[in-house]
Amino acid sequence: MTLREQIADKHEAAEKTKFVEFLLNGKVTKRMYAEYLYNQYLCYRTLEEKAQEQGILSDMPELWRADKMKEDLDELAEVDFVPHNSTIDYMNYVTSEPINFLAHIYVRHFGDMYGGQMIKKVAPSSGKMYDFENRKEMIDKIRPMLTENLGTEANKCFDFVIRLFGELEHEYHL
Repeated sequence: MTLREQIADKHEAAEKTKFVEFLLNGKVTKRMYAEYLYNQYLCYRTLEEKAQEQGILSDMPELWRADKMKEDLDELAEVDFVPHNSTIDYMNYVTSEPINFLAHIYVRHFGDMYGGQMIKKVAPSSGKMYDFENRKEMIDKIRPMLTENLGTEANKCFDFVIRLFGELEHEYHL
């Protein structure tokens, strides 16, 4: 079974959350989006730091999103967020477990390269985090590394993503 097939159910579950529906329909408030982005920023920063320590895709600095997310957060000028439980659990997972970082990069960064382009159109910011230089070249370079043995770990990453969406839905009564 291909990697794409292995993650299809989790990918669909994430897309069908109420939060993603609000996000893609442009219904999220500036504050709600900023809180989402803040939690994503913490996850990405942790993932990217650990991946770079391991030398994973270190020759592709244009792939990393945390700095771009920080720029978007600064633009939104919303503050006083506390990390959600799913974010704290994810950061702990990434820093304490022996994981395959490519699986997480696949879920998060490839998601930004594809579905993120739809989010950029409706985001209440300039959406710098969705701007990729040499997008096609990055995809072409990374895709051969994405093998079926990443499926279990990619699904774990999706579990954290779906949990965050659920926490945001609960907080904002969606």
